[in-house]
Amino acid sequence: MRDGATHLAWYSIMKLNVSSFCFLVVVAAGASYSPIFAVDTAVSVMERVVKSTAAVSVPVSSGTTSLPLSVIKSTAVAVIAAPAYKPFYVYSDEKTQNHYYPSGWMGDTQDLKLSGAYQNDPRLGKTCLRITYLAKGPKEWAGIYWQNPPNNWGTAKGGYNLRGASFVTFWAKGQNGGERINEVKIGGLTGKYPDSDVAWMGPISLQNEWTQYRLKLAKKDLSYIVGGFCFTLSRSDNPHGCTFYVTEIRYE
Repeated sequence: MRDGATHLAWYSIMKLNVSSFCFLVVVAAGASYSPIFAVDTAVSVMERVVKSTAAVSVPVSSGTTSLPLSVIKSTAVAVIAAPAYKPFYVYSDEKTQNHYYPSGWMGDTQDLKLSGAYQNDPRLGKTCLRITYLAKGPKEWAGIYWQNPPNNWGTAKGGYNLRGASFVTFWAKGQNGGERINEVKIGGLTGKYPDSDVAWMGPISLQNEWTQYRLKLAKKDLSYIVGGFCFTLSRSDNPHGCTFYVTEIRYE
């Protein structure tokens, strides 16, 4: 809600001596509205919905009270359904949609293999990612960062402003089921041009069928994200190695 609308509403509430007054006008999805919506316009919507020029019952601290529309007009708050966030791809089978590159190999990199064109049972399109890990190195872990530009560990300008996204989602399945991803993460890169925030989830135990996973991004600063996606694997989670598949990594 706009600050001006907030101040107007609270000023009107104090004048009316009505505590905990709240009136919401909700506009259903289907049209592209700005998240900031004028109070007068909201009231005109309200009038069409209510179809009355008399009084409307509104909640207050002691229950409800009736207020005329002329009063509500000065205190109405518009809650508008903002346009849905357009999916922003880290990886998809449609390569032209991809914005990050699997260039940031970490840990025992020789223990990790990535195929970007695996054609057996992709969830969508013709291919998916196939990841194979067999722990042999001394670090006992390995992982990959998808970066922009490639090989950017925060040392160069790049990345994207992803504000507005609520989740990172991806689809994954294990070859047998029970394979474990130690951690999935976005952001967290440091350096001269660091990521603006970090979020992670894990460990994840995979199923042997395609399953969607969601990493919440609520209250995260997504204004500058160089490390668009990352996973790590460990010997302790997969002592006999593992193979799994990933597709449709995106912000939404």
